[in-house]
Amino acid sequence: AFVIRYQSYIPVVVFAIIGFFIFQTIIPAPIIGIVLGLIVLVGGTVVFRLFVRDRSY
Repeated sequence: AFVIRYQSYIPVVVFAIIGFFIFQTIIPAPIIGIVLGLIVLVGGTVVFRLFVRDRSY
């Protein structure tokens, strides 16, 4: 169960990193990039959890 949860977080982390670099490229301001990166991370985690929850049941 732990391995499955760990693997399920990999796409979220990858998506967050990609989104963070994209925002860093578009907006050079580090603070704005970090804030948008956190928003992408939280939003991606919530969406992925809902997707996994709907798919698991």
